[in-house]
Amino acid sequence: MAEDWLKEIAKQNEMMKEVIAAINQASERIDLTNRLLAHVAISGMEKVKDKSLTLLNLGLKPKDVSMILGVHLGTVTKAKSRAEGKTKH
Repeated sequence: MAEDWLKEIAKQNEMMKEVIAAINQASERIDLTNRLLAHVAISGMEKVKDKSLTLLNLGLKPKDVSMILGVHLGTVTKAKSRAEGKTKH
């Protein structure tokens, strides 16, 4: 009886590993899709400030925006604070 119970737990554990792997794969696809959409949204823009504000308005986090644009996090937060009128040029 104990052996059957252990076998059932091992079987459920393997099934959970498969579910977790599928969830991780879907999450990676969503992240990639979001990045592609972000690049499309800013494709015609030249200024980093405009790109930063557009991506922030789309709901991306400043850390993600800085990674996508390849700029320092401070550049993104400064653009945001200037747009909000908190910081002068």
